[in-house]
Amino acid sequence: MGIYVALAVVAPAAIAGCASAGAPATEPTPMPHITLVRTGGFAGTHDTIDLATDGSWTATDRAGTQRHGSLSGSEIEAIRALAADPRIAVEATATSEPTECADAFNYALTVGSRQLRYTDCSSDPNPPAAALALGREVLTATS
Repeated sequence: MGIYVALAVVAPAAIAGCASAGAPATEPTPMPHITLVRTGGFAGTHDTIDLATDGSWTATDRAGTQRHGSLSGSEIEAIRALAADPRIAVEATATSEPTECADAFNYALTVGSRQLRYTDCSSDPNPPAAALALGREVLTATS
């Protein structure tokens, strides 16, 4: 009987030790606070989306009308991943040429402390791909 008691005490401890012997689990980078302002277009749009770190959001149109909502877990994960793209930091410091488009949408995107400005014009050279992808995901998730 003594042998069974010893195995009952030692075996779970050994198994638990094996489970924690691997690499420590890493927490995903939290989603930063994101603000997207879209202006321009033929109708003179001025929309603001304020996205909190917990996934709650407020969208305000040019008339001041507000809509509120919360992102789903998969939307938070998608936006978090796009916001963590290292190209965002590069695009935030890049200078852009004047746009070739008339009546295009202009965007001001703030991701944490990084600020980016761009025009959504397919004929402009060197579009900020990461910022465009993040902006589109924010617009889709909050519409």
